[in-house]
Amino acid sequence: MEENLNEEEREKLRLENEIRRIKLELEKGAKFYESSDMPSLPPEIENEFLNYIEQFEKISENASKITVYEKLGKPPIVNISEYTDDELSVELDDLFEQLNDHNIFVNSTHEVEDAEMYRFITEDIFKQELFAIDTMEGVITHFNYEEFYPDDIKDIIACIDDFTERLLNLSDPDILFEENVLEMEASNKWLYDFRAAYAKFDFHRINVFEVQVSEADEKAATAVFDISFDAYTEGKTERHHYEGKGTAELLLLSIGWMIEKISLPTPI
Repeated sequence: MEENLNEEEREKLRLENEIRRIKLELEKGAKFYESSDMPSLPPEIENEFLNYIEQFEKISENASKITVYEKLGKPPIVNISEYTDDELSVELDDLFEQLNDHNIFVNSTHEVEDAEMYRFITEDIFKQELFAIDTMEGVITHFNYEEFYPDDIKDIIACIDDFTERLLNLSDPDILFEENVLEMEASNKWLYDFRAAYAKFDFHRINVFEVQVSEADEKAATAVFDISFDAYTEGKTERHHYEGKGTAELLLLSIGWMIEKISLPTPI
């Protein structure tokens, strides 16, 4: 793709890309996600990306399929009840290696015990279908445990934990706690002032002990947590100790759970 395009050529390429996206959505069911928080791709790069998708769709139209189990050559499936934890760990590592050798990658967002991960792969993933031959170089297949067994409670706890860790990390110049918050300009604008008021935080603990999920209109949740940390002003002239109950309201979006509103205990 020519890199040094003038603005007229770039605009023409943007229009071409838009038409190709619509065609892929209508004919192939493709989904393209855009966010106001993410910069748009340069039209040249997006054009190459669309070329790749169309090439993949064309090659895969007539390609036959087999299961993951067949792709791996039907490896033996062990009876995990007969294995020690160490033996099962070795078997699982060997299974991951076999999958990776075929560009198949399995992971989990949260910690999953070896026995459950082995069951997940041999009972759920082995049944999934793939193309019998490698359609294109560099194509990988990815399976995530939580896509099969979603756990809203763990996801919500992880979101709040991640937000807290980032909020109280002043060494982070990019203020990444914003990535967990849905709207910073309205009810959560105070977080900017709170963070700017201190020169140092000493984080002690956070424990999310109550989560309620509602699916009325949009999937939303409320969470209650216990938190403790110290906050120091510039030069450590003052120490404010925060300890007690906090609350969070969250909303589930396509990218995951996001915090709509959060409150912290008042300093002691």
